[in-house]
Amino acid sequence: MKAKVFIMVLLIVLFLAGCDSEEEVDRKVQDYIKETYGFEVDITYRESLNEGNMGDRIYQVQRTDDPKVEFTVDLMGMLDTEIVGDNYIIQEKAFLLGENFLKKYGKEVPKLNISNVVFRKSSGLNIEANYNSTISTFKEETIQPLMEFINLLNRYKESEKIEENFDVFYENGECSEGYRLYLKGDNLDKDKIFELIQLLNSYPSLTFQDIVVSNLEDDERILFDDIKLIKSMTEIEKVYSGENGSLGRVMSNKGE
Repeated sequence: MKAKVFIMVLLIVLFLAGCDSEEEVDRKVQDYIKETYGFEVDITYRESLNEGNMGDRIYQVQRTDDPKVEFTVDLMGMLDTEIVGDNYIIQEKAFLLGENFLKKYGKEVPKLNISNVVFRKSSGLNIEANYNSTISTFKEETIQPLMEFINLLNRYKESEKIEENFDVFYENGECSEGYRLYLKGDNLDKDKIFELIQLLNSYPSLTFQDIVVSNLEDDERILFDDIKLIKSMTEIEKVYSGENGSLGRVMSNKGE
């Protein structure tokens, strides 16, 4: 019995001794990027070691000399971690598209109270931007800059012949190009939400198929699947009551 316990303890010790420490893995990632591309990176995220898929995981890194350039490094291995690839080339291409966008529309973007525009690659092209204005009251003058920014992106996409979809994420919410608008606000009553939908529907060049309104005071989130179908307060009431699920639904904000 003692021999079995000893062997088990020995195996555990050997297993732990054979695993790379976090510092060792960090060094492997940083050395790999330095040798492959010639620049240094800072690690911003480490995915936990997953025994279920034999240690496959990713590290999120950013260039030390230019933190806006973020990308992932693919790792595998339970004991001896091996680096099997990265997506730097793809993310660099997206980043350069963003830099070119800012050069092309560098005068227009600041006038819209929008800053920190960064392009990243995901399923489509993610465009991150800070909208430095409140939109909780849903007044037209606070929505208009967002519309103009999307129009700039549409023009850029067409001029550069970019075939990928644009997904736009604002600090005050998110908007997938012509498809989703996600806005947060306090004490958003039904009348204000209906005014917003009417305003969005008044822009024929922008097809918002759905919007998500996050009402922070009431701790609820309202998803309208197709705002073109919302033509009166009656449809708003049907969404809130759950009478017509094809128009939209109300969900809790808890857990966000």
